[in-house]
Amino acid sequence: MFELGKLDTHRQRRVARSLIEADGDDAFRHTLHERVQEALQDAVAAGEALGGVHSVPPIAVDNAADATFAGFFNALTALESAVSDRVVAPKPRALAAQRAAATLRLRAFPQGVRFLTLSMPLQHEGMTRVMDRLLRDEHCVEAVQTLGLGWLVEHMEGHMAPYGRVVKRVDNRDTAALSKAFHEAFRKLALRTLDHHEGDAAVRARLLGAHERESEAQRAGDRSARKRRGKGAKTDG
Repeated sequence: MFELGKLDTHRQRRVARSLIEADGDDAFRHTLHERVQEALQDAVAAGEALGGVHSVPPIAVDNAADATFAGFFNALTALESAVSDRVVAPKPRALAAQRAAATLRLRAFPQGVRFLTLSMPLQHEGMTRVMDRLLRDEHCVEAVQTLGLGWLVEHMEGHMAPYGRVVKRVDNRDTAALSKAFHEAFRKLALRTLDHHEGDAAVRARLLGAHERESEAQRAGDRSARKRRGKGAKTDG
């Protein structure tokens, strides 16, 4: 049976690093139940808040997202402009691409990319709206297929998880509070993993294995410490 004892902070950080690696594995993450994915992201955010586990600095996460989303938008405007030609009459395929680019620009970016200049929480909201339209709006989905830009939309989607974790990160809290928050977040992840992936040893090992190993190591350390204290008491006596 999986036991969830409270780990020391340095051990929690090791567990957090293993969760960051799991969350960064897109193929693995997409096999998880939606509620487990949500709990994993919360646990990663809580672990990063403990400090010392950031895989990428927040400013780098922000700059990379800016470049990717702005690059997509600029590609659309460039496609539209490239076919606005008074010398060579655009062929049907070119006109179809122009219409698709205009559809994406107007439906996914109705206000342009001004949201990229806002605070990170507001930018994250703007990014979420863009991705929701690109992935769920039938006109946008068709336009992406017409332009063959599914690979770029997938790349944009990949920025959502790390950006969301940075936004969720809690600042100016003491270590004890952060440690408690990670414990609760991991507890939620553990319960959802056992609930939605019961019997899946591979998922359990990937998400819960590090905590189990650290728990056993902590118990072993506590036993050794008690033995040393016992020997010391006998010697003093």
